[in-house]
Amino acid sequence: MRWNRRFADWAPSRTILALLLGAMPVAPALATPADIPGYVTSEWRTRDGAPGDIRSMAQTKDGWLWLGTSSGLFRFDGQTFAAHDLLPDTFPGSRGVTDMAALPDGGLLVMYGGAVVMHLAADGVTATRPDGLPADSVDGVMFDGSGRVFAAAEGKLFTLTGDHWTLCHAPSWRLPATPVDGATLDASGALIVNAADGVYRLAPGSNAFERVSGVDPAPEQHLFGTADGRMWRTRKAGFELLPGLTAGNLAIGSGSSIFANDGRGAFWSMQQGCPSLCLRREGLDPAQGSMSAPALYRLPEGRDGLSAMSLLADRAGNLWVGGKDGLVRFHPTDVRPMDMGYEAFYFTLMPMDDGSMLAGAESNWKSDDLVRFTPTGRVVVARGAHTHALARWPNGKVLHVDRSGPLSVVDGNRLVPWSARPDKANDVLTLVALPAGNDRAWVGLADMGLFLVTPQAWTPVGAAEGFPKQSPSVGGNDDAGRTWFGYADGKLRDVKDGHVVEGGTYDTGLGAVTALLPGKPLIAGGEQGVAWFDGKAFHPLRLRTPGILRGVTGLARTADGALWAYGRAGLVRIDGEAFKAVMEGRANDAGYRILTNDDGLAGGAQQSRSFTSLTVDAKGLLWAAGALGLVTVDPATVKPPSPVRPVILSLASGHHGPLPSHGATLPPGDASLEVAFTGLSLDDPKHVQLRYRLRGSDDTWHDADGADTVRFDQLAPGSYQFELQARNSEGEWSPVVSSSTIVRTPAFTETLLFRCLVGLACLAALFILYTLRMRSVRQRHRERINAKLAERDRIASELHDSILQGTQAIAIRLSGWELDTTVPESMRERIKVVSRQMKGIVLEGRARVVALRSVGQGGMSLSDALRLIGDDHEEASETAFELFVVGEETELPDAVQVPVLDILREAIHNAFLHAQAARVMVTIDFSAGTLRATVQDDGCGLPADVLEAGRRPGHWGLVIMRERAIAAGADFAMASSAKGTSLTLTIAIAAASARRTVT
Repeated sequence: MRWNRRFADWAPSRTILALLLGAMPVAPALATPADIPGYVTSEWRTRDGAPGDIRSMAQTKDGWLWLGTSSGLFRFDGQTFAAHDLLPDTFPGSRGVTDMAALPDGGLLVMYGGAVVMHLAADGVTATRPDGLPADSVDGVMFDGSGRVFAAAEGKLFTLTGDHWTLCHAPSWRLPATPVDGATLDASGALIVNAADGVYRLAPGSNAFERVSGVDPAPEQHLFGTADGRMWRTRKAGFELLPGLTAGNLAIGSGSSIFANDGRGAFWSMQQGCPSLCLRREGLDPAQGSMSAPALYRLPEGRDGLSAMSLLADRAGNLWVGGKDGLVRFHPTDVRPMDMGYEAFYFTLMPMDDGSMLAGAESNWKSDDLVRFTPTGRVVVARGAHTHALARWPNGKVLHVDRSGPLSVVDGNRLVPWSARPDKANDVLTLVALPAGNDRAWVGLADMGLFLVTPQAWTPVGAAEGFPKQSPSVGGNDDAGRTWFGYADGKLRDVKDGHVVEGGTYDTGLGAVTALLPGKPLIAGGEQGVAWFDGKAFHPLRLRTPGILRGVTGLARTADGALWAYGRAGLVRIDGEAFKAVMEGRANDAGYRILTNDDGLAGGAQQSRSFTSLTVDAKGLLWAAGALGLVTVDPATVKPPSPVRPVILSLASGHHGPLPSHGATLPPGDASLEVAFTGLSLDDPKHVQLRYRLRGSDDTWHDADGADTVRFDQLAPGSYQFELQARNSEGEWSPVVSSSTIVRTPAFTETLLFRCLVGLACLAALFILYTLRMRSVRQRHRERINAKLAERDRIASELHDSILQGTQAIAIRLSGWELDTTVPESMRERIKVVSRQMKGIVLEGRARVVALRSVGQGGMSLSDALRLIGDDHEEASETAFELFVVGEETELPDAVQVPVLDILREAIHNAFLHAQAARVMVTIDFSAGTLRATVQDDGCGLPADVLEAGRRPGHWGLVIMRERAIAAGADFAMASSAKGTSLTLTIAIAAASARRTVT
């Protein structure tokens, strides 16, 4: 079975493991004046970076335009061509694409060199090679209305089931006995094929072909349908209508052919009587039977260098031509060029009540005409009329302002002089001409200012009327009888009864004011944009894309309430409700629709201040004066652009290259992610807006601002998801398109284990430093303590060996004198007093030596020290000493023992010296972590005044004991009566042990 590889209609295929080989930057498409009226031609040639030798094309449901070339598969988003090979790198055969079919499910079938059919799934990523077809002998692929996919190879028919081609056995399928040459669908979705012995039909879901009766055999011919529902077959010299068959409504863009029907129903052909590329606007005529009919447009000479190879109509109604030298798009447009009869520039327009349009020009270097456009044609009103301005009075008369000479009135198809210029005003540029009631006019001249003109006189107006010296650049009258003048300094003045209204000067903020549209609200256009007036001030009108409204020289309202502004970027339409939402504060900016050269406009708006670039005629048509010519636009035919589909093209690691799109993991240590993306819009790619965010890092949407790649650096370990939205200039944001989850794998240095180890290491280092520090502190402390103890030992030794020995010798000698009878009695009494004092000093000294010796390396327990002190006092007096220890004695730290021993020593000494007691008892109680020490005597007690004052006059012993107790953190209590005195000292041993700084 032999099939022709070009079918009249095709459909999209499946998704593949798309390997993006690279994007090919191309020069912007050049939109040229229509070679065929009603179409704007845009070209992408191989010299601009487009692929050549485009054999087949298809548009999948996601909006991609796919190009099959001899050098491989490419896809196009309206601005960039990108190679997209589906074959594995190890494939040894040809990578040239010979045919494609876009399937209804969004997938794509691609045939490489007749040898391999690859299937790209609807996700745009998954690529497979279904098995079951004979190698190197595939003739073509097609599908029926139920979505079944068929392939022809080696004279056999196969159907695609999953990822496997299954042979359609001839007996059960009733296959034609002769090769199949072409295929299409009828209105029911049945597959219609042409074979050498006739035309056959396969109903949707059926497994048996049926021959169509009444159709003669015609081998090696194509089948195709036209927009009127008729089905045709090619013949050697033309076409024939197939009776009894109705062409189906095939999916637009499903596949290319040598024939195509565009969005307007026009029929395009590359063969059958057409030497190159031909168009029949009204479709085919059965009586004519070929493309060589009178109602035929051929591609003009000079285009033949493209060498057309395939045709495709996309979903937006465009016709694409793939050729040897690149790609061409024919965009249907309702923008109609208006011919002045010569090449004219800088137009002035005035709509008339009868539906006609007066149009003048000031082309400077040539003789211009004033013409009237009517429904039946163009009429020349005046030749050699260099029109600077046209103004229409309320009575319907039109004032014509020429470059020089008198001002005239348009009378039918002639000019009648109305008011002569002053001599000095000849050849002076007229900036504005505006009616000031019937038969009067405001005329502004460059460098001369503003005049109020009548047939008899030119009266200058200036400061007396509130006007500046310079002339206004634009003006307008509203329905309330007010006149508005705009100036080059951005000011707008409200004029009434020939004078500027007090407080009626407003700053528009637009730079030079170049357009005015009176009404509710008053709207001004200027170099910096468009602003609206709320009665007190002007407010800028913001659109979604900044800068679109710069250089506006024409403003108009249409019957549907839309605002139109013609500026440098093109002709912009703002919906009335969108504009109202901005004025009421319900929106920050407005969506818009823009027409440019790609839609047939003659360039951006003309930029001469004295010429408005936009007006509306009596029938509602817009007349737009561009830098390159004059056109009309029917607002009713301006459609919004197709919705934009956001596409994530690729994910890449910042350091390790491409990542798989079905789920990516950034290698450890790689903290950057690069994402390439686009917005698919073949009919308006220049005004696509994109925004993105990276979930897991920042939930805020960020505008792409024209970029198609974004890079994220310093990503923390975790899970991320890239999200993308798109919209055109007028529509809403598309549904979110999300990437698969991207996992940033932490390096070992970023793991919790590492942080814990670092924390432990820091703690260990701190502990070691603390230990070393404390060891050093303790060492220095021990050294200081040892030094102090050594000093205490030295002092104790010197006290014992020198002072106490000498004092003891003195005391012994005094005792001898006390007993010596040779000494007078009176002297012996005095010696006795001194001897007693010396004994006290000796006892006090020995007690201090004991206290000094009780701490340090040679220290003793508290009870031993107290016993030595008590025993010394007992030996030197008649008072008995007793010591009691309650509980198990605890070894006290030096910081506790020193102050406790000093207090108790002082108490014992005082009891022996002053109490006149028969017995002194000391009790030390170690229990419950507390030391409770009591010194009690049975002496005479303390006087009440001493007990109350806490000391004897001139003595400080009790005061010092109390202060030492407070410093040691101990409780100090005293009680005294006629039966004796008791002193109690209580201290918490554990708490006291912490106060080791006390020495």
